Amino acid sequence: ERVVQSLAEERFRFQGIFDSMTEAILVTDEQGRIVLTNRALTDLFGIDDTNYGLRPEDVIRSAAICESVDEVLVSRLRVASEVPLPGVTPRHLDVRVAPIVDEDRLVGSVTVLYDITNLRRLERTRADFVANVSHELRTPLTAIRGSAETLADGALEDRDAAGRFVAVINSHAKRLTNLLDDLLDLSRLESDELQIDVHNHALASLIEAAQEAVEETRQGKRIEIQVQLEDPSTSVRCDRQLIEQTLINLMDNAIKYTPEDGRIAIRTYRAEREHVAGELLKHDLALGVDAAQNSADALFIEVTDSGIGIPPDVLDRVFERFYRVDKGRSREMGGTGLGLAIVRHALSLHGEHVFVDSSPGSGSTFGFTLAVD
Repeated sequence: ERVVQSLAEERFRFQGIFDSMTEAILVTDEQGRIVLTNRALTDLFGIDDTNYGLRPEDVIRSAAICESVDEVLVSRLRVASEVPLPGVTPRHLDVRVAPIVDEDRLVGSVTVLYDITNLRRLERTRADFVANVSHELRTPLTAIRGSAETLADGALEDRDAAGRFVAVINSHAKRLTNLLDDLLDLSRLESDELQIDVHNHALASLIEAAQEAVEETRQGKRIEIQVQLEDPSTSVRCDRQLIEQTLINLMDNAIKYTPEDGRIAIRTYRAEREHVAGELLKHDLALGVDAAQNSADALFIEVTDSGIGIPPDVLDRVFERFYRVDKGRSREMGGTGLGLAIVRHALSLHGEHVFVDSSPGSGSTFGFTLAVD
């Protein structure tokens, strides 16, 4: 009786270790019948001890995995492969199958499945990022090089021509500087080590600082900025630098996409935190965390332009890095394609929401929430 109890305890301990593994495990006998699984495999394919005795192809929706198990049972050689797993949420699995041999006798196989979906997604994101950065750098560098070569070939002798080429070099050098600044800001915001400095700040002073930063651009297009604060004395809890940058990016975008002699508006209103979700449903698109993470009431801050607007089919992409609704026009205006991505990350670090309303020809409203002091 003690031996039976000891064996039962050992099996229970082994199954506990097996189930605690993050990798999905499938063990078959020499005939290819399932004899052992773990919890990770149950989560992946719904296979558990009720499926013991069946063959993998009876319960696994992947011909590649089943074929790998059969191959190992025939060849007695290890097999490794990467298998895409279609579904509502597609996955990528690294599949390793090995024979189980006891004194030169095949007794079964063991399959280990590693979920590498996030790894492949990160690789794809990194590749896209490098391609986008390379593309964004190529245009200004080509313009600078072409202008410098023209000047070196004799254009320096023509004061008017030289002035034009120097202006081109200066303009594209500024564009490169803006791009590098935005890349550094985005890299800092995406760093896991970044700690935001949250304190109480007067909302009016934040908006005033952002207005000063875009004043030259505003004057160049003779844009009127209307500020409508529900309560001018309101204080918000935030990292001042990040929220100033957020306001500058939103106001700068609004000015760029508003025709000359146009108008943009900055509006604020307060909402009880439990009503935030309902307020966000009024907008075309809202991104952010669960509002319950913040207990203080929320202040909605909106920046509205009278520009070209955004088509509804691309609205969910405007916060992506380097995405532009009108690529040619955005580059002409000096945009880096990173401003809204920086806004999204800054608000995410605050545990808040960012949202947008827009339609072609009717302008756009970009906004976000902040905790009220």
